[in-house]
Amino acid sequence: MLINNTITPDQRVDKSVIAIMGKDRYVALAGILMIGERDVVDDIPNFPKNRLQTACTNGRDEWYNKNYIEDLTDAELRGLVLHESYHKMYRHLITWYNLYLVDAECAAKALDYVINQKIYDENLSDGFAKLPKGGLLDEKFRGMNEAEVVKALREKKCGGEGGGKGKGDGKGDGKAKGDETGAGDGTGNGAGEPLDHHDFEGGNKLSDEEVKELTKDIDEALRQGAMIA
Repeated sequence: MLINNTITPDQRVDKSVIAIMGKDRYVALAGILMIGERDVVDDIPNFPKNRLQTACTNGRDEWYNKNYIEDLTDAELRGLVLHESYHKMYRHLITWYNLYLVDAECAAKALDYVINQKIYDENLSDGFAKLPKGGLLDEKFRGMNEAEVVKALREKKCGGEGGGKGKGDGKGDGKAKGDETGAGDGTGNGAGEPLDHHDFEGGNKLSDEEVKELTKDIDEALRQGAMIA
């Protein structure tokens, strides 16, 4: 079912970006939204085969699955664009690569728990942006940073022993709402797993020069954004 069949999926994403830039509370995010390439595709490269394709970022570029976003409301699409933008702003795919190597499943979930709480809180009053169903959100992680959430998830997963098998697929069991291991978001938005795919390997393939340029672009965007705000 198309939510809006008068414009193309690409145009809907562009419309979401423009709407976010024009929102007072997101004016400072404008520079981040301009970093990297943003593509709407039928098949997202490097997306796990066992998961519904949604969106993906390597920390610089973004990909959106055409069929998935066609079923999103405008508010949900804005939420998804914000989600990818925050991954970039926080340098998640660069900063937390070592956590990914230790436990990919918990690292992927932790990044989403932190971002989703921010988006949820920011839009609670007016619903400008909304998290698509199936994302991860849980009040028990409020105020925690990514490393703290990973630690809590691994303690739960491994019975408090902090073990793990390394690169997982980030897939939750989708059975019990509110379970911090990936089964619910704690708000009634549905059970699920990470909202998108975090292409750590793709980010790791960026050259040293590309990473340096990306870091510079993000820093500059944040400085300019602070001045505008």
